[in-house]
Amino acid sequence: MGLRELEMEGTQGKIGVEELASLLGLRDWERDNLPKVEIDFFKSYRVSDFLDKFEQIASHCKWNEEQMLKEVIKYIHIGLKDEVSGLIRRAGSSWRRFDDDMWNKYRLDEEQLTKDDLEKIDRYSYVSVGLFLAEYERASRKVWALSEHDKCFVFLMNFTDAEQRDLIRGTGGRLIWDKIRENFA
Repeated sequence: MGLRELEMEGTQGKIGVEELASLLGLRDWERDNLPKVEIDFFKSYRVSDFLDKFEQIASHCKWNEEQMLKEVIKYIHIGLKDEVSGLIRRAGSSWRRFDDDMWNKYRLDEEQLTKDDLEKIDRYSYVSVGLFLAEYERASRKVWALSEHDKCFVFLMNFTDAEQRDLIRGTGGRLIWDKIRENFA
């Protein structure tokens, strides 16, 4: 079939050579611009690694929380889909709730840290405060029975007195992680 025949078929509901080349180029461009994150299906172990990698993909794709909750099931091993679907339904539209539920359900295989390990995380060791926050949250989940007060207290130790006052603004003097995190953003 020659070039002329392909172009003629394009007028009958089929695509021409230029259109095909354009679509193939678009597909290659989309594939090349996907994040270079190697992620395996989640099989109930190493939950923090899985969630970190999935969040990198979601960040790259600019998914909101609801989109993340719709997409995450595609990365779950078929044997766990019913279990994880239940966690997704329970989370409603809150990725943080889903993340916490996943972590609580599958953390037994995770490396455990201590409060001393958490205190060693220094904000100045990170390129940005956003990376510091992400690492701090990841590490704090690995500390067994860490109270919200202690989580906030250790976090605030990385900031000056003025910054601490800004971070606890609106908490009524109490250490509330969600409010501190909100003020941090």
